Amino acid sequence: EAYAQANVAPSEIGYIETQGTGTPLGDTIEALALGNVLREGRAADRPCAIGSVKTSIGHLEAASGIASLIKTTLALRHHQLPPSLHFETPNPSIPFPELPLKVQTQLAAWPESGEPRVAGVSAFGFGGSNAHVVLTEPPAAQPLPAAADMGLLPLSARTDAALRDLVSRYVEFLRDTSLPWPEICATAAARRDHHDCRLAILASTPASATDLLAAFLAGQDHPGLQTGRKPWGRELHMAFLYP
Repeated sequence: EAYAQANVAPSEIGYIETQGTGTPLGDTIEALALGNVLREGRAADRPCAIGSVKTSIGHLEAASGIASLIKTTLALRHHQLPPSLHFETPNPSIPFPELPLKVQTQLAAWPESGEPRVAGVSAFGFGGSNAHVVLTEPPAAQPLPAAADMGLLPLSARTDAALRDLVSRYVEFLRDTSLPWPEICATAAARRDHHDCRLAILASTPASATDLLAAFLAGQDHPGLQTGRKPWGRELHMAFLYP
């Protein structure tokens, strides 16, 4: 059901983070269930790698599922297949070549296929609940200007209306200013009070900052523009670094 809902063919799965409790019967049941699904459309010489984070950190009980999710997310991020430790003798009840599955015993590069890498994460609860999550690596990030050219401009006010008024005044200011962009950002970050209604933009010049602020006033979304409110009951601390 998970692969159908994700519109992913089982043959596309390159790695499964298993529950892997280490019991002869439990591991056999899990491996057979996975193999029955993952073998569909899969070449026999391209087995799916499997592993379990429990071989590294033990069984975290209620937190074991999130640990598995974190591990698999990192594997996708770094394009690497992580090893399961201490695996020496295969469970004789699991026909690995027929399924086809293989226990990942060494750190290895996750092969490139021309398509996004896809993984599955299985987790079973003590009460009998089963979960399987499908993870896909994100699209390649679009290149941004060099970090030294970028500046974060944080603006805030006590109300949404006051924030819009402040943004309007910054638009007029940025259109005419000759001040260096890093100094404008540093002043807004370190020399102004930060109120509950907040806005931040990431830009490289006053001109590009003006476009982002104008987009906010027009109600438009933009990747370089974020808005929000200070979390209730605690102060929000931010650090800014400028060349």
